Amino acid sequence: MTKTRYLLTLLFALCALWLMLAVVLYGYQRSEEIASTPCLGCLGLNPAQTKDFQFKTVMNKSTPDYITDLLKTGVVFLHFRIIVCTACDEIEAMIFNTQEPGKDIQKDYPDVHFVHSNLEIPEDLRGLNITLSKNEQRSLYDTYDVGLDKKGKSGNVPLMVIITLNKNDGTGDIAPYFISLYGSGYSKADIESRIDTAEVLHHTYFERY
Repeated sequence: MTKTRYLLTLLFALCALWLMLAVVLYGYQRSEEIASTPCLGCLGLNPAQTKDFQFKTVMNKSTPDYITDLLKTGVVFLHFRIIVCTACDEIEAMIFNTQEPGKDIQKDYPDVHFVHSNLEIPEDLRGLNITLSKNEQRSLYDTYDVGLDKKGKSGNVPLMVIITLNKNDGTGDIAPYFISLYGSGYSKADIESRIDTAEVLHHTYFERY
């Protein structure tokens, strides 16, 4: 009887130890997942863009080939959002207004390539004829997340990126030239004025690109 009780006690202790180990390992795995996935914040209120058009991407990343291909035929407009984001809803409704046809920015610019990316739903990618994984879409976002000040990266959405072409006086090359717009405080006229600028530049330089 004593031996049986000893074996049962030992078995119970081993089970408890295994359970504790499983909890610790799961917690470590979850903390690793969280740490490796930078947070994205929904940025509302007033426009927060503080920079003009520029050549330099984050860490001088190269323009992806699929964006380069689009630039050969027109300006590229990237729109990034996340699932729960009121500011993102406002901007998306202005760009892709499916409720009131003819009142969206996309319809006003048939020669511009509009690309929509929900960074939390990679399947909701629109405007590209290729499929990008969640990591690839996040990498595209990171390339143009130049930040709101000298510190660089912001991690904020909605983010609109307008990419055109211009002559880089530093190198003499015709190169991608972009502006990153954060927040939801832009009017339709604000956004369209920047697209107009981008189209003028593109028409000037695309034949030499």
